[in-house]
Amino acid sequence: MALKIAEKTNNPVLLVTIYENMAICYAYSSSRQMEYARKALNVIRNSRPNFFYAVALQNFAKYFEDSDQLDSALYYAQRAYEIDIASGGRFSNSFISRTLGDIHMRLNNNDLALSYYRVSLNNAVAKHSVRDLYLSYLNLGGYYQHLRKEDSAFY
Repeated sequence: MALKIAEKTNNPVLLVTIYENMAICYAYSSSRQMEYARKALNVIRNSRPNFFYAVALQNFAKYFEDSDQLDSALYYAQRAYEIDIASGGRFSNSFISRTLGDIHMRLNNNDLALSYYRVSLNNAVAKHSVRDLYLSYLNLGGYYQHLRKEDSAFY
C-alpha cells in the first residue's frame, strides 16, 4: 500500500527509502532483493545526490559483496563514498568506509582496506557513535584475522 502511494507522489527520497526497505525484506531472495535495490538505483540516477542516495548505493554495494561480485560492489561503494564526502560525510562515512574496507580486504588490497577501517574508526570517534565504534573495531578484528594476525586485533 505504501509503495503504491509513494509511486504516485514520485517523491525520490520516499521512493528510495521504500525500495531499500523492500530490498531488506527480501534478504533471503537475492533476485527480489536486487529487483528493489535496482528500482532504488533508478530513482537515484535521476536525482540530485544526497545522504539517502549515498546510503542506497552503499546498500547496493553490500548486496553485490554478499553475492561475491566484488568489482560491482567496489564501484557502488566508491560512488557512495564520493557522494558522502561531497555532502560532508557527517552521517554515513563510518559504515561506507567499513564496506570499502571489507571489499578491499576481500580483494587482498590490505593496505587500502586498513586505511578505510581507520577512516571508519576516526569517523565513529568524531560522531561519538558507540555503535559505529563497535562495528568498526569488529571489522578491524576481521581484517587482522584475514591477515592471520589475530593477536594484532588487541591493539
